[in-house]
Amino acid sequence: MFCTDILWLREIYTEYEESCAGFYDGREIDTEYEETCTGFYDGKTGTHHGKPSKFKRRHTTVMPPNEFMNGGGHGFETQMAALIGLRGLKRTDNFKLFSNRDNAGNFYGLMYTADGWRYFLLTKGKLVTVLQKCMKSYCNIKRGKDFTDIPVDKTEFIIYTNRKLDPELSQCTRKQTSGDLFFKTRGKEIFKFIPGKIKETGLYTLLGNNLKGNKEIYASSVREMVSEFLNKVILVTSVKGKCQLDDELRQEIEEQDAMKVSPETYGAEVLYFKKRVQTWLKKKRKSMTAGMFRKWLQEAKTEACRTFVSSLSCTKELVTTGINFAGREISRLKAAISNKPAVHLRSDAVAICSVLLMRCLPVSKCIFVNFKSLQNDRCKLLHAWLGGDWQWCVVFCDSEILGIHISDMCLSMFSTMKPMASNKCLIILTAFSVQQIQRFSPIDHRFKFEHLSKKSQKIILDKKVDFQGHKLTVKSI
Repeated sequence: MFCTDILWLREIYTEYEESCAGFYDGREIDTEYEETCTGFYDGKTGTHHGKPSKFKRRHTTVMPPNEFMNGGGHGFETQMAALIGLRGLKRTDNFKLFSNRDNAGNFYGLMYTADGWRYFLLTKGKLVTVLQKCMKSYCNIKRGKDFTDIPVDKTEFIIYTNRKLDPELSQCTRKQTSGDLFFKTRGKEIFKFIPGKIKETGLYTLLGNNLKGNKEIYASSVREMVSEFLNKVILVTSVKGKCQLDDELRQEIEEQDAMKVSPETYGAEVLYFKKRVQTWLKKKRKSMTAGMFRKWLQEAKTEACRTFVSSLSCTKELVTTGINFAGREISRLKAAISNKPAVHLRSDAVAICSVLLMRCLPVSKCIFVNFKSLQNDRCKLLHAWLGGDWQWCVVFCDSEILGIHISDMCLSMFSTMKPMASNKCLIILTAFSVQQIQRFSPIDHRFKFEHLSKKSQKIILDKKVDFQGHKLTVKSI
């Protein structure tokens, strides 16, 4: 259940965007900005004296295509939307994430809704100006003019910045607040205002003046309205920049994985994931949902691991055999293996049964590997299969592999996949000599000549072989 102290969206928008020029591939951007230098990893200042240093810099940045280290050519809003979507998945929220919603009224930026709560994620600008805009949005929501789907008492305004506070804000009484550690940047730099202690400050005057002329708000209720609004505001300072946010994205994906892989693989997945989010944002489509983010993450893992999976595939030699099977035999085996999460298929002709199995399954949705490849690259293979778009993982085991090794490996794989992937299926093909693997559905297949298609039968019967020193067709023998 959400509450007003939940801070899991506090990292979202920051004026540090201005210090990361070069949003799109090959685009040259000329930027002048003022920023506070902070350390990348421990939150300490970048100077030796422990005080933030200010400087102005005018520079030109050209971002090369497909750049992983500095944000991959994707805009700051894309990174934030991607990050918030991943964190929503981790919380198993049934959420919606909006960008510039049609009926947003005075608000612009990102908005996250889940479990009857709404969070406005505020964009760059002078903090006082942002507060004034938020105040106007708050009044419109309270009067039922904007965002009527969720009441104002379940709404929060979250402001992110790396800049020094405006004088009007630095004079205000603020209290450090704590919340969901999952979404905080730095625990000591998240604040809420204390309205009762700042009524005589310039901030109250600025926000109150913003309401003047509004006939629906009486003069006697202006201060009350300002106090109510400030209770809905969270101020987050020293927020991470673009480069660090890519690290956050990598960490989010890794934490949700049962099988960990290399930083390079996660870097590729982050890039593909951001591309899908960016495409959606550019087209100004409707809200992004949890299901969409889940699909985009699966597609990102598929693309990042596709080359690796292809390198392990053992289907090339099977395809070149030229063997085809009768339709009824394909249908029979297909029915036998359907709707089973784990299958142990034993055969008296493993090579021929391998070809039959390929004819039963959609090859684009399958990973076909031999047992040796599985042993050598188990973690990355499971990462690709369980996280990607592949539904079946088929492991071919030749007669040289001991049954105990096969059983131990397959039971370990099954234990990993069972709690996290309901639509995945693991098929192990072995000789009859291998004892049935526990918890796997057993299927025995004995090859018969009539299982082949008519054309394949004719090819085999017409094939010439050496027989007692003579070249004879199989049919004549």
